[in-house]
Amino acid sequence: MARDLGLDEVVDHFTLNSEETGWLRDKTGATRLGFAVQMKFLAWRGRFPRMRLELPRDAVDHVARQVGVDTGELAAYDFTSRTAQRHRTELRELTGWHECSRAAMVKLTWWLVDEIWHDERREEPIRAELLKQMRTDLIEPPTADQVTIIVRSALHQAEERATSEVADRLARAEGCTQRLDALVFTDVADDQGDVAEGGGDDEAEDVEAVLSQIKAHPGNVSLNSLPRPAPRRPGRTVPGRGRRTSLRRRSRSG
Repeated sequence: MARDLGLDEVVDHFTLNSEETGWLRDKTGATRLGFAVQMKFLAWRGRFPRMRLELPRDAVDHVARQVGVDTGELAAYDFTSRTAQRHRTELRELTGWHECSRAAMVKLTWWLVDEIWHDERREEPIRAELLKQMRTDLIEPPTADQVTIIVRSALHQAEERATSEVADRLARAEGCTQRLDALVFTDVADDQGDVAEGGGDDEAEDVEAVLSQIKAHPGNVSLNSLPRPAPRRPGRTVPGRGRRTSLRRRSRSG
């Protein structure tokens, strides 16, 4: 079984209320305990346990005492059996939780686009936000691969929306083309005062793109951006080192 949660968390997440106790009325033994454990695990993690090893031992003990069943009875409850699947269907009807359908995935993708299109582009925070919203909507998370598909689809659509928004704003802006030209192209020689106005044919106006300057910048410090030392010639010694070595040898021989 999983590691113990501790008394506070066990009491908070695995204590049955009167309504939940009533749902166990027609169940006994391992079936009663398995149903109760699945119910409280769903409320705790937002999904059903896949196997007995996921269950904290102290949580199982706490539930077992409440339902009047010995903890060892859980060994007879197969979480992959038809009985366990029937219990999950019953619990969905009782609690309002539901599986993530294709329609729900589409709805969550569009919700995610609305949330992230203007600023967030990192997968992990987006994944956490998605799982949080699924819990709010009482949706059981799909597989990890399906969650990744939702996140990456939302990222792609958010990027397209942001690009479209920028293009629309630029199209509506007055004098957009001239302002973009002024941003991208600058007279570098003029800015530095190297070329005077009205210069002769010998000194042509040097116009360089700002974007080219940015691309030429070495960027963040890395091994690739550091200057490489000149290769040392064979047999070359550092000045003074050979002499010190010879003096040391003389002192030893003396």
